[in-house]
Amino acid sequence: MNNEIDKNQQQEEMSSSTLFVFKGSQKDFYRMMSLFEAGELSDLLGIEVLDVGAIVESQLVAQPKVINLSQWFQNNFVEAIQEAWLTLEEVFGKSIRNPAFRSQAVKRAKSIQLGDRTVALILDIAPAENPEISTILGVYPIGSQTYLPENLKLNVYESEETLVELQAPLQSEGMIQELFFLPGEAFRIEVSLGDFKQIENFLLFPTR
Repeated sequence: MNNEIDKNQQQEEMSSSTLFVFKGSQKDFYRMMSLFEAGELSDLLGIEVLDVGAIVESQLVAQPKVINLSQWFQNNFVEAIQEAWLTLEEVFGKSIRNPAFRSQAVKRAKSIQLGDRTVALILDIAPAENPEISTILGVYPIGSQTYLPENLKLNVYESEETLVELQAPLQSEGMIQELFFLPGEAFRIEVSLGDFKQIENFLLFPTR
């Protein structure tokens, strides 16, 4: 009974703990495991180690890079291009579907693959009432597709707070949402379809 209680307590502790990943050889892993089993690893690292395990590098999930949107106002798109944020013309070609996006705003689009369907995520940012930044998000079909995939979801989060939850209805030609952020605020966009999900992280660095 006590063993079961201890096991449940350890699981609760692990669920609220931080996972650390170390890269090394198999010999390094066996050495770390030996230290852990001897109760010496926690003392050596100066932190409480609850468990040690091995994973292959292909199992690691890369975290999306945080895009600094403040650079877009300075016409600096080097970072954006590296993360495949391109002009609307580059993503849509000559068939840009939404003329409602603001002509004076800074706009970028990204092609997103969700299984066998491809959609475009658009960001349209412009100064609003000082110091707020108006951010219009749009998701639209791309290429020969006329409508968004049914049940496509667009979620926006600030920290863990949900700001937007949209779901494409049947025969939707696009989804659009305006949000306002302050310099220094960060937000996360998730576009998902079934088991497929694309995450994009953004931060508005304060300008000096």
